[in-house]
Order: sequence, then C-alpha cells, then structure tokens
Amino acid sequence: MKERYISIPSDKWQNFIDIAFDNSKYFSLTLFSECLSNKTPEYEYMVNELNAWVIDKSEIVWGDYEKRFYQCNYFTKKFFYL
Repeated sequence: MKERYISIPSDKWQNFIDIAFDNSKYFSLTLFSECLSNKTPEYEYMVNELNAWVIDKSEIVWGDYEKRFYQCNYFTKKFFYL
C-alpha cells in the first residue's frame, strides 16, 4: 500500500477526521524510538488507551521506529479531536 501525505488546514481538521474514520477500517501511527524512550505522561496515556485497539505492530528494521495499526472506531477517533 502506498502512503500519501497531505496538509489539512486546522479549521478543516475535524471534518477530515470524521470523513476518514467513516470511510476507513484502520489507521496507522509511527512511533519513533526517541518517543518510546522519552515518554511523556500524555504519550503514555495515548499509547496505553490505544493498545486495546491494535490490529498489528511491525518494527521497521532499517529505522528507529515502530508502525502500529489501529481500528477506526468511536474510541480511537477521540484522540484526533483538538
């Protein structure tokens, strides 16, 4: 699957998240090694809460990060609202 990156204006962010979650089964987050080793309370809370919805974890050998895939649902969607 090819990844695509786009820029969303802040005033359109919630609309984008609603459309994305309504039309997707999962989303991914990339957890970089510096985040994994220097965890803030907010980071730990988010990762712990999302762990219940993990579909797959894959460690990337050539880099210092881990990609995790999560289910799109009401509970995971709340992390994307500003």
